[in-house]
Amino acid sequence: MASFHKGAAGDSMGSSKMSFDQRRQLVLKLSKESEREFKEVLKDWSCNEIRELLRAESKKDIKYTGLTKDEIITRLFNIVSKKNTRDHEVEEIIPSPKRQKRDLVTPLAKAKGKGKMYCQNLACQNKLREEDTFCKRCSCCICFKYDDNKDPSLWLTCNSDSQFDGESCGLSCHLNCAFDSEKSGLKEDTPSSDIDGCFNCVSCGKTNSKIECLKKQLIIANEERRVGVFCYRILLAHKLLKGTKKYIIVSEEVEKAVMHLKNEFGVPISCLPSKMSRGLVNRLCCAEKVKKHCSSALKELDGLPLPSTIQGSMKIRIESVLATSVTFDIEADESFSWGDTNHYRMVYRKVSEKHSSKDLTRELFSTSSHQRFTVMELTPATEYWFKIVSFSGVEELSVDEFIVSTKTLQDEEVAAVLLNMSNCNNANKMEKSGSCSFGFEECVNLIRQLECSGQVKSDFRKKFLTWYCLKATDKEKHVVEIFVDTFKDDKEALAKQLIDTFSDCITRKHPEIGGGSESAGVSLILLQD
Repeated sequence: MASFHKGAAGDSMGSSKMSFDQRRQLVLKLSKESEREFKEVLKDWSCNEIRELLRAESKKDIKYTGLTKDEIITRLFNIVSKKNTRDHEVEEIIPSPKRQKRDLVTPLAKAKGKGKMYCQNLACQNKLREEDTFCKRCSCCICFKYDDNKDPSLWLTCNSDSQFDGESCGLSCHLNCAFDSEKSGLKEDTPSSDIDGCFNCVSCGKTNSKIECLKKQLIIANEERRVGVFCYRILLAHKLLKGTKKYIIVSEEVEKAVMHLKNEFGVPISCLPSKMSRGLVNRLCCAEKVKKHCSSALKELDGLPLPSTIQGSMKIRIESVLATSVTFDIEADESFSWGDTNHYRMVYRKVSEKHSSKDLTRELFSTSSHQRFTVMELTPATEYWFKIVSFSGVEELSVDEFIVSTKTLQDEEVAAVLLNMSNCNNANKMEKSGSCSFGFEECVNLIRQLECSGQVKSDFRKKFLTWYCLKATDKEKHVVEIFVDTFKDDKEALAKQLIDTFSDCITRKHPEIGGGSESAGVSLILLQD
C-alpha cells in the first residue's frame, strides 16, 4: 500500500499534477492508515502544497512560514486525525435505520445494569433519566459535552444570586459556547448592552453576574507562567468586557494589555502560533507591563459593586459639557423603586491621574425621580473620568462610568456668543445711534484683536466681555459704541480709553438683573482662568 501511494504522489512531480481536492482526499486516506506512512509520502511534497492543505483543514488564514516542513506535516496529521476520530464517533452515536429498534444510548450516558442510565464522565457518573439528553451536573447546556479535567474558570454557571430576580436552574456552559450563543448576551459580534456586567442563562434565561468569571481570568493570567495560557486568559477577559459602558476603566486596562502582546508577537493573540505559545511569560519583553495592567484592572473591579437588577431603571446622561463644568441629568423610570433615602455618590478625576482623591468625591441627595447637578471648577481641555453610584437607603442600585473631555476656553467663548447673540443684538437695536452699528459679536471680535496685538491683557478681555454681556447698562454700552466709533482708526488709543474708563465698572459687584442660572454659569466660565 505504501509503495502504491509512493508511486501515485510520493514525489513532487506527482503531487504537482494532482488537483487540490485530489491531494486533500489522499491526505485523508493516508491519515487513516498510519502516521509513518503519512509522513513518508508527504515529505516529498513541496512546503507550499502542505501549507495550503493545513490552512484548509485548520480553517485559519495563517501562513505557517515559521514552521519547518516536519512540523507542518505533523500538525496537518494531528488535525486530520482528530477530524477522522470525530467523524467516527458521530457514526457510532447516530444509528443506522436497521438498528433503530435497539435502545439508543446518548453520547454522554451508558448502561449500568438493566434500565439504568449513567453519565459517561468517570468523574461524575450521575444517574440520568430517560428523557435527559445530557448530564445536567457536569455537561454544557449548549453543546451537551463535558470536560475530562473540568476547569471551573472556563465555565459560566446559573446560580441563585440574591442580587438578581428569578429562580436558578443550576446549569452551566462553556465560556466559549456562551460567546457563540445570542441568548447569552455575550455573542462576540453583538454583545448586549442591556445586561452590562451580566450574562443570561441559555437554558432558563436568568440574569447572572459575569464579574467573578472576569476576575478569575485576570488572576490566572497574573500567575500563569506559560505564554499560551497567559494570552488565552487575557483574550477571554477582553471578550467578557466587549461593549461595556459601566466598566470603562477596567476595559481600557485589558485593552492596553492586549495591545502590548500584539506588538510583542506581531499578530493578534487569538492567532498565536503554537511555537510561541510554548514559551515562558518571564521571557516576554512586555510581561511586566501586561501584568501591571491586569493588576490595575483587578484593583478597579474590587472597588466596584457587583451588578444587580432592580425594579425599573436609572438613566444617567450628560446634559452639557463646558470648559470648566459638566452637567449630569438623572432620571428614573416611573416603575423605579425608591427607598427611604435616595442619594448618589460621584467620584471623578482626571484620566491622567491614577487614583481618586477625597476632594473629588461628592454626595448628592434627591427627593424626586429627576435630578440635575453640575460639577464645577474643572480644568479646560482635559479628559475626566466620572463614576456615579446610585443608592436607595444603604443599598447600591447601579454604577455608571463616563469619560468626558472638557472644552477649551476659546470654544467656551464662541458658545457664549451664540447663546447671548439674540438678546444682546435686540438690546443694541433699541439704543443704536444713527452713525453707529455695534453688536455683541463685533465687540468680541474687537477685544480679541486688541488682545492679539498686545493692547489689552487676557484677564481684561475676559472680564470686559463678561461685564458687557451680563452687567453693563444700556447707557454704558452706548458709551462703548461711541469710543469704538471715535477711535476706530487708532487701536492703541481705543485700548487705553476702554481700560481707563471701564476698569472700575468691570470689577464692581452689584446684583444682576434677570440673572438666571444660564447667565450665572456663563459668567463663572468667562471669569475662570
